[in-house]
Amino acid sequence: MLKTKSFIPWLYLAPAILIIFLILVYPSLFTFYLSFLGKRSHTFVGLKNYVYVFTSEDMLIAFRNNALWLIFFVLFSISIGLILAVLLDRVRYESFVKSIVFLPMAISMVGASVIWRFIYAYKPPHVSQVGLFNAVLDFFTGHTVGWLVDKPWNNFFIIMVGVWIWTGCGADDGLFAGVSTSCQPDGLCGHPRFGTADLRARPAKSLFMPGRRFSAQRGDAVP
Repeated sequence: MLKTKSFIPWLYLAPAILIIFLILVYPSLFTFYLSFLGKRSHTFVGLKNYVYVFTSEDMLIAFRNNALWLIFFVLFSISIGLILAVLLDRVRYESFVKSIVFLPMAISMVGASVIWRFIYAYKPPHVSQVGLFNAVLDFFTGHTVGWLVDKPWNNFFIIMVGVWIWTGCGADDGLFAGVSTSCQPDGLCGHPRFGTADLRARPAKSLFMPGRRFSAQRGDAVP
């Protein structure tokens, strides 16, 4: 039996470790170091920057919006996707409906932004409406809503764009090892399987999948 020298595996790991250090570890440490310096990164200011961050109204709004995205974006994406995965399991039109649910995942954030900007577009009542939602509201009620302007609900309407894109991730049976196969070992079927056994069979990584685009689409600057 051949014996492998102890340092050989580290030679294979070294390139990956070096890349991770250069791309992730070093920038993080350097950014932490810069956080103690002034505007031009020359003068040491101690905790002054941190005091500003946690006392500035604009920064607190950004923190609030990040927290809302972290909670509601992930919650709705996973829960709605899970419900769809259960409801659409083994039905005749499963492939057709799931293809529609998965379709937004193929759209870039730029494309989704353009689509939903038209859907949310605002004009005063009794004027020819461009936005789909306001056109319906204006027709039936004579009122329109500034979906992206009215506080604090504008942030939630932007979150819904992210949910629309990533619900397909939660509805993917393959990602969750299959709705039906995950519950069959427990002797569950039908409605009861939408419970502990079903959730227990999901990989933990599924909870973090929608977060891959979190930083690109969150509403930090939405007041």
